[in-house]
Amino acid sequence: MEKVKTAIRNIKSDDKRHNLVMFALDGMLITIIQQLVWTNVNTFAQHMGATPDQLAFMTFLNQVVTVAVLFPMGIVSDRVRNKKIILNVALIVLMVFYFLAALTPIFGKYALYAFIPVISFGAAGRQLYLATWNAFFKDATKEEDRSDVMAVRTRITLILGVVVPIITGNILAHAKDAAVKTLIYQAFIIGAMFVGLLLLYVIKKIRGGDVKTHDEGVKEKINVIEALKHISKNKNYMFFMFCLLCFYFSWQIDWTMWLIAKTDYLMMDEAWLAYANAIGTLGQFISIGIWRRINNKKGVRFGLMFGAWGLSACTLSVIIAVPMYEAGNKMAAYITYMLIWAVTNLPQTVTSLNLPLNLIEVVDEKYSAICISLYTILTTITNAIMPSIGVAIYNAFGGGSKGLTSLYTVIGILRFMAGCLWFYRYKKMKDFRSEDQ
Repeated sequence: MEKVKTAIRNIKSDDKRHNLVMFALDGMLITIIQQLVWTNVNTFAQHMGATPDQLAFMTFLNQVVTVAVLFPMGIVSDRVRNKKIILNVALIVLMVFYFLAALTPIFGKYALYAFIPVISFGAAGRQLYLATWNAFFKDATKEEDRSDVMAVRTRITLILGVVVPIITGNILAHAKDAAVKTLIYQAFIIGAMFVGLLLLYVIKKIRGGDVKTHDEGVKEKINVIEALKHISKNKNYMFFMFCLLCFYFSWQIDWTMWLIAKTDYLMMDEAWLAYANAIGTLGQFISIGIWRRINNKKGVRFGLMFGAWGLSACTLSVIIAVPMYEAGNKMAAYITYMLIWAVTNLPQTVTSLNLPLNLIEVVDEKYSAICISLYTILTTITNAIMPSIGVAIYNAFGGGSKGLTSLYTVIGILRFMAGCLWFYRYKKMKDFRSEDQ
């Protein structure tokens, strides 16, 4: 017991250790929120009768609302001394709309029409939190500590990314009565709201993050046009954003069809969906230590190509497993899907680990929050558009399993090309250092 008390005192007395623990707890709590709600959003909507087109529209609306919120809040964020304020606002918005989303089934046959817009505002709160978190993390963490802190935080989130979906998926799968299943979905959303309250406390405990916002006692005003012109001259940032755009085009294009492939073609229930998520996350967890060491040796730009190439290879899980299922080999199809999905997820950790680090490396110091908001807005806009394009391509190929195979062949090629672009960026910027800006 005394050793534990000594360890706690040591952590409290050292800002780096203290923040490492707090950022790990922050990652743990936001992951629980995401797994309780966002892992189950589409299946909840399907439970209420949503069609593939409605799922794509829900994604679109989520992103439109998010874009409407992010840019003005990015400007506000650059004018506050500590971005904890924006994080708190985002969490409060998130919790309020989660509560409202949990109530929507009371509208009966109109529940889905209430759920889609309400959950979109919850999505905006979540995205505002994630976007502001990147800026806050940059302010509160020394550059030399960021990779280690991010690796610990990511490891924690990946563990929970395995455990929570398995628990929630099995609970849902064992609920055969539709009304009971609705109550379970509602309980998950309300549970996420209470986790948000704990997260508010953890954010309060993180040390640092204060930045200069005053010049001779007068608060700096931000001219948006001037800020955008200034940012546009940052060649390293613009190059990163171009590569990011191409990567997200290829990554997000199947975010609706991926669920359709599992539920409509492989006929997975909630438990199997949870196992699939867990297997993929487990692959990422296994490889995170490897990627952290590669980052320390090769830099944070090196691994992104492998993340894209891994995503390219993961399309084989659908291309191979769906025909096996249709031939009557259900268990063989599931095992094949899981094996391919697990192996191709080994390099995908680098995407969640390194994208924020690559962004922080090239943001403009004066307008860091706006730069990060633009990053989130870009990925949000592409996420609003690309899943619908994926559905449209699937329909253009004639639908059915042949249309699905053709779609995933195209996606595999696009993701491979995106990986080649990350490789080109790595070679082009091999000698770049953030302090050179």
